[in-house]
Amino acid sequence: MHLENVAKLCENNAVKDFKPYARCIGLLHDAGKYTAEFQKYIRGESNVKTEHARYGAQILNGLRFLYIYMMQYCIAGHHTGLADGGSINGNPEDSQLRSILKREMEPIDGFYDEIKYNLPEDNMRELLKFNGHSNLGDLIEAYAFITRYMFSCLTDADYIDTEHFCNPNTERGLHGNFRRAYERICDKISSFKPVTELQKARGKIQNMVYESINDRADMYIVDMPTGSGKTLCSMKAALQLATKYDKKRIIYVIPFVSIIEQTAKVFENIFGDALPVLQHHSNYDFENETDDLPDKTTEKLKRTCENWDADLIVTTNIQFFESLYHYRGSRLRKLHNLADSVIVFDEIHTLPPEYLQPCLRGINHIVKYLNSKAII
Repeated sequence: MHLENVAKLCENNAVKDFKPYARCIGLLHDAGKYTAEFQKYIRGESNVKTEHARYGAQILNGLRFLYIYMMQYCIAGHHTGLADGGSINGNPEDSQLRSILKREMEPIDGFYDEIKYNLPEDNMRELLKFNGHSNLGDLIEAYAFITRYMFSCLTDADYIDTEHFCNPNTERGLHGNFRRAYERICDKISSFKPVTELQKARGKIQNMVYESINDRADMYIVDMPTGSGKTLCSMKAALQLATKYDKKRIIYVIPFVSIIEQTAKVFENIFGDALPVLQHHSNYDFENETDDLPDKTTEKLKRTCENWDADLIVTTNIQFFESLYHYRGSRLRKLHNLADSVIVFDEIHTLPPEYLQPCLRGINHIVKYLNSKAII
């Protein structure tokens, strides 16, 4: 059954602390498909499309747990995107969440007969790591981040299960071996024999980075001058962390499209088939870049970019931060795959000053709640 499949996938997408919420959201998300009008539509007996997404959210009306609005945002918007909250006095015909929740419901008795769901324990305040000394603004910001994260878990699970049903042989994903890749980059760096004083100084700086990575932390700051080999150094450090802490993927974030292809090519030449590189940026032409590969491989890469189901992703600041702050499912689908990752932010000082705080706070949320590590 679709609801049970999505609930399982959604739960699998979530980090441990948020799995109960993810499962419940998955079970509730399509409750509106049990209405008589939707059943007529899906059987071809009516051409009238029905608004099914809001029903699972409306089931939760009146409950006062801290996580309820989070779940309602995700469920009500799983097709159209996250809505604005709106006013408590809003008209039911408006598009804001509070208005949507006021709309009249048709009977969905079949849902209650078939689906048994348990509301999670209300420990959201503890999960968000807030105490009496935290201010309300920080709590709201963290709550909004987790809402988008849970939305990502749901929308990707919903899409993947539908895809499996319609096209069970669809291929997606791009995976490799971090340990083999680490060995290859170590061999590459070792092949550079320091002769001049500049080359010896470069080696000392790089060794300081590798030693610092051995210190347990969530965020590492690497300050290296131009020409000191920070690209290979930061990737070796990322692989070092990924293998040590058993992380799922490495995401290399670059500000300039002008250098992203060059950087990706360097990694491809070093890693080969040990760790394929998924490029996701506006300059990447899937057809031309894969013209010597079967058509299904080109399509597979496109699908993998949808949710970043890859072990090594090279992307841009825009792609990355849209995955944190957008409201559409097509952008946020990638967010849950930022968990359990090592994320390298190249040239972090080039972030626009007016967006600097939201970007840094977003990075902090990823390492704080999603069990990831960042190299800046």
